[in-house]
Amino acid sequence: MLKDVALVVVPVAVAALICWKICTARIRRASSYLMEERHPAMQIFFLSLVTGCVGLFLSEGWNRFPNRYVGSIQKLILPFLVTFVYAAFWKACRSNPGIITQANVERACHAYDYDGIIYNPSQCRTCKLQKPARSKHCSVCKVCVAKLDHHCAWINNCVGQLNYRYFVLFLVSVMTLTFYGTWLIWGIMRAEMDARQVDNLWVRDPSTHHGHRRLDWWEKIVYMVHRESILAAIGLFALLAGIIVLLFTSHELYMTLLRGMTTNETFKWGDLAHDIKTQELHISAELYEYNQSHGRQDTPVHVSSRDEENKSETKTTRRRKTSQQPKRPPQEAQGQDIPLKSLKQVRNIYDRGIWGNLKEMIFPPSL
Repeated sequence: MLKDVALVVVPVAVAALICWKICTARIRRASSYLMEERHPAMQIFFLSLVTGCVGLFLSEGWNRFPNRYVGSIQKLILPFLVTFVYAAFWKACRSNPGIITQANVERACHAYDYDGIIYNPSQCRTCKLQKPARSKHCSVCKVCVAKLDHHCAWINNCVGQLNYRYFVLFLVSVMTLTFYGTWLIWGIMRAEMDARQVDNLWVRDPSTHHGHRRLDWWEKIVYMVHRESILAAIGLFALLAGIIVLLFTSHELYMTLLRGMTTNETFKWGDLAHDIKTQELHISAELYEYNQSHGRQDTPVHVSSRDEENKSETKTTRRRKTSQQPKRPPQEAQGQDIPLKSLKQVRNIYDRGIWGNLKEMIFPPSL
């Protein structure tokens, strides 16, 4: 009896174990592909959202205007804005972000100087090319990109020096369409409220003298949402999407125009602020003078750390506080070392002012 059970259970257990290993391996490969490789999943999702919402609106709301609140000119503006979104999306997806190759690496290195603080001359360990200042290797695209801002899954492309303007144009087009669609649906809903004479509707209310009262404004909205659920859902989705895109676009333009930073550089400056807060970073007087004067030198200077004072001072280092190597007080540092107490002591040499940053965004240096 036990042998018969073993003959059944053992093969089943082995098969289950094999299936489990196969399934987990495939899940890991799929997860790695989705998170670490370029794929069009988010592009398809975005196009499905836009096309689906536009299609629903055309079927539910196209024949309801012009009306008292929405003019006939909107029948021309809406197709234009939808086409504008598709065109901006295609351009952002297909444009070159500023991929660094053997042919343009020298020209890319001349676009920006190394500041010696967050950027120093080095070679990309993957591409085996010189890394220009403000560039970064994208682990998804497997290339180095000049002035990399970030990799955007929505466009399945990097956002960098050459295509940042097209990315902003794409964001503005989506934001315009969503808010315009919200306004358009609100105009249709108001016309429907007039047609249904919602302002003349009454509701029972025993607390009043007559036992009934007119609908409050929020009750009118709930009534119209119930009657026009598809249009209301599209309008609410467009409003929320527009607010999200507006916040993201505002943050991007704030960092780019007002602070002269990329998204990648915000993390670098954040690390620098942490090092300054923990008093781990010292800067040479020569580099400090170079940073304050925004000068351009053929050979960039570099941050030096006091724990490497016997070595050549040609590299930024951050001295980690350990029990074996306690932190030395600032007064014991060498004369050429300046302790940084605040991030305000260091200037961002890539910030050229709002108009200079805007000009650089619209007309970036060529590669």
